[in-house]
Amino acid sequence: MSLEALNNIAAAEERAKRQLADAAERARLAVASAEQAGQDALAASLCGVAADIENLNREIDLKIEEDAREMEYKSDNRRAAVRAHAEKKLPDAVRLIVERIVAG
Repeated sequence: MSLEALNNIAAAEERAKRQLADAAERARLAVASAEQAGQDALAASLCGVAADIENLNREIDLKIEEDAREMEYKSDNRRAAVRAHAEKKLPDAVRLIVERIVAG
């Protein structure tokens, strides 16, 4: 083989090595870019989830407060109804007590 042919082969091998190294570098950069994009998407998703959780907690707290006010209102109404019923019976109770003491 001639020296020129050997030089051409060596040059071709060198080009192939460079092309392979360039392709490997581009692949490494593409993988790194994809990993970064995935991490960014995950971080954004986690922020969204955290915000959703905060909103749900606020809604739960509001619902708890609303339910507590409703229970207090119902309790107050029930207490007033029981008191009114007891006050209606009070004169009869006093009369019975007085009759028993006097009849004694």
